[in-house]
Amino acid sequence: MLEQQPKTRKPGASAADMVRARKAAESFPGSTRLFATQVDEVPTLRVSRRPQSSRHSFSGKHEFRMLPPLKSDDLTDAERKELLSQKLLQCTYVYDFLSPNENLEGKEAKQRTLTEILDYMNDRSGIITFDMYPKLFKMVSANLFRTVPPQINAFGDPFDPEEDEPREEPAWPHLYLVYLIFLRFLESPDFNNSAARPYIDHSFTVQLLELFDCEDVRERESLKT
Repeated sequence: MLEQQPKTRKPGASAADMVRARKAAESFPGSTRLFATQVDEVPTLRVSRRPQSSRHSFSGKHEFRMLPPLKSDDLTDAERKELLSQKLLQCTYVYDFLSPNENLEGKEAKQRTLTEILDYMNDRSGIITFDMYPKLFKMVSANLFRTVPPQINAFGDPFDPEEDEPREEPAWPHLYLVYLIFLRFLESPDFNNSAARPYIDHSFTVQLLELFDCEDVRERESLKT
């Protein structure tokens, strides 16, 4: 009798092979899930990749020292003018609102100072002198101008204003006051076009227009105004 030749194994595992493999896998905890996956199963969990607004470089904790009120009766006009300059300089510091629990006292102090500057500009005339322009534009630029990320939704897809919820700017409590101060400055009867022209240049205008890419409707409305 001729020696029996070994059978050639066909490519792929047979049904019996699959059964044996499954039984072997059951002896290892957690491995059976590999056999439970269905072909038409669609994952329901998606990881959010939505970026936050870019900010300036922060140098750690900043102590915001409250200065005397601008409306103090014991101040001369020259002292009040110098005090306003100091307050504008203080408000050029930008806090990190993406860390909501950091520098709470400083954030509150800056917000009170911005409110005080706005009230002072609303109540007084003749305070916007030529030497005030560079200080005010420096404060406005430091707070408003930052890199605005592309508008995408929570899953990295293009932002659809009709379906996606817009992200609100976390620093809005400060930005809103800065916008109001800048608007009050532009609408002031003391505003001088010649004095402002060196600061409202091409670069300033471009950076202002780029802010229209932000998702926060409140800021876009302030920019339109």
